[in-house]
Amino acid sequence: MEINIHLTLINLSEELQATRSSYADTTTATNPRPGVSSSSCDDDTSLMQNSSFENLVRETLTKCGIHEIGKRKMTTTHVPKGNGEEIHKEISSILRYLKIKDRYVAFCSLLLKSFLHHSFLMSGSGIGRKECDQEKISTKKIHILPRTKEGKPYILLMDDKSESTSITATSLPFSISHQFPFVGAAYLEYTNDLRKLREMSNICPMVGLDIVNFGSYDDTKHLYSCEDDFLDAFQDYFTVKEWAQIQSADSMGFACSSPFSCRIQEFFLRWSIKEAYTKAIGTGMMTNFNSFETALYRHIANNKEEDGGEEVTLLSDQVLKKRDGSHFLATIQPIVAIHEHETTTEEKTLDWHIIFVPLYTAEDETRETPPSACACICASAYGSEHLIKYHDRINIESFELMDLVRFHNPYIKNES
Repeated sequence: MEINIHLTLINLSEELQATRSSYADTTTATNPRPGVSSSSCDDDTSLMQNSSFENLVRETLTKCGIHEIGKRKMTTTHVPKGNGEEIHKEISSILRYLKIKDRYVAFCSLLLKSFLHHSFLMSGSGIGRKECDQEKISTKKIHILPRTKEGKPYILLMDDKSESTSITATSLPFSISHQFPFVGAAYLEYTNDLRKLREMSNICPMVGLDIVNFGSYDDTKHLYSCEDDFLDAFQDYFTVKEWAQIQSADSMGFACSSPFSCRIQEFFLRWSIKEAYTKAIGTGMMTNFNSFETALYRHIANNKEEDGGEEVTLLSDQVLKKRDGSHFLATIQPIVAIHEHETTTEEKTLDWHIIFVPLYTAEDETRETPPSACACICASAYGSEHLIKYHDRINIESFELMDLVRFHNPYIKNES
C-alpha cells in the first residue's frame, strides 16, 4: 500500500504588505503585551503603526466565533467557546507579539489548523485549493484543536471504532510548522489504504514537519561574533558524528550563488530533521536532540533493493538543487555511549522517510538564487510490523492567508 503525503503552504512575505494596503482602517494599534521579545522592529515599525492587520484579526474572530474541539472520541466533540472573553483571549494571544511578522504567523497558524479540521470533517481526507474556494459560501467557526499533554495539536478520526486510548492510534497524522515567511502543514491523506493499515496494526503512521529559513541566521548574527560562535551555541544538540558532518560542509559543498554558507545550510537542514522527528513522535523539544542520531540514505522509488547504500553525508549539496524535493530513507536511533568521545548506534534499520522540499520566496525567484528556506517532513516507515510506502512525489498546495480568512468568513471586508 502507498500513502500520499500532502504539504499545505502559505507564503506570508507578500501578504504582509498586501493585507496592510488592502484592508482599510484608521485606528491605532494596541500595545503589545509586556514580557514578550524586545528585539528591534526595524522596518516593521511603520507596519505596526498601521492597525489594518489588528482589525482583520478582530473582525475575523469576532464574526466567526470560536469552538474548542473536545478530546473525547465522538462526532459531537464541539464545545461552544464563542463568548467575548474567549474570543478576546485568542485575539490577545495573536496581538501580544511585538513584531508584525510574528503576529501574521500566529494568526495564519490558527486559521490553518482550523481549516484542516473543517476540511477533514467535510471530506474525510482533506481538501485542496479548488475545494477551499468552493466552500467560501458561509461563515464557519474557528476550531481550536485539542492538544496532547506534550502540547501537540491533533485531529481525532471520526470513523475510529477501536477501543484504543492512544492519540497516535485514533488521530489523523499531521504536523504544523512555521518560520517566517512560511507557514505549513504536512498530513497523510486518509485513504482506504491508511484505514486498512490502522485496522491491521491499530496505529497510524507518524508524521512531523519542520520549516527552516536560512536567513534566520542573519536575524540573530548580531548576537554572535562570527559564524563559528553562532554554530558553537548549538553543538550540544548534535551527536559527535552529526556535528562533524556539519563542520565539514564548507570544504565539501558545491559552489553556488547562495548568500548562506554551506555550513549554515547544513546546520539548518540537520536541525530540521531533529525537529521534524520529535514532532512526529509527539514530544517536540521535550526530547534532547543529542539523545538520538540520524543517518540518511538514498531512496529510489519502487526499487527497494537499491534503497540504502552509502550514507548521505552532505545534505545541502543534494537537497537544495532539487525543486521538486528530495526523498531519503533514514535511521533514527538512540545513542549508546561507549566512552566520553565515542558513540555508536544500533544495527541499521531504515525505519523513517525524510523528505525535503526547498521553499522559494519571491525575492529568490527574482534573483534566481538558491532557496532561502526548506521544509523537512519526517514520516514513519512502519505501522507495527507493516511496511509503509509513500508516493515519491508529495502533493503540494499553496494558499494565501486571505484564502483561509475567507474560507471561515467569505463576507470579510476587503477595501482597496
